[in-house]
Amino acid sequence: MVRDLFWDDDFRLKWDDMLIHAETLEECPNTGTMVVRWVRKFPFFCSDREYIIGHRIWESGRAYYCVTKGVPCPSDLRRNKPRRVDLYYSSWYIHAVESKKEDGQLTACEVLLFHHEKMGIPWEIAKLGVQKIDPGLRAYQRERDNLMLHSHGALSWLRSTPKLVQIS
Repeated sequence: MVRDLFWDDDFRLKWDDMLIHAETLEECPNTGTMVVRWVRKFPFFCSDREYIIGHRIWESGRAYYCVTKGVPCPSDLRRNKPRRVDLYYSSWYIHAVESKKEDGQLTACEVLLFHHEKMGIPWEIAKLGVQKIDPGLRAYQRERDNLMLHSHGALSWLRSTPKLVQIS
């Protein structure tokens, strides 16, 4: 579920207060690789930021990996506002771990995140925008349980790896 939350830009618009626009520019049905455009809201004294990022997710064993980086996209013209962030790298690794119950069951997960971007604002201001994921994850879990929610992005990834993932 954490994998799907990170990959679901449609739902991210609901829980990430800084994300004000997300659209898929390109996608590869064979690999699930996507190029997306994000616009993130910044405080009034900074202009909003635009990201053109390519990302890919894959499963290896019982873990998931995602690599995301800023990419050029000639079809999406550069604008003065929002300000485009070109230097962007973000990677994460998700794997199942034993829960705090210590019952031997792998019912929790660990996420290792490596992230770097050059936003053009001081770190002290940028860290104010760090989101807590737990409320977004809980909302995603409720909505998904009620509606069997899968966004276009999540379904694209699932279609590109049908032998590895089951949808119940």
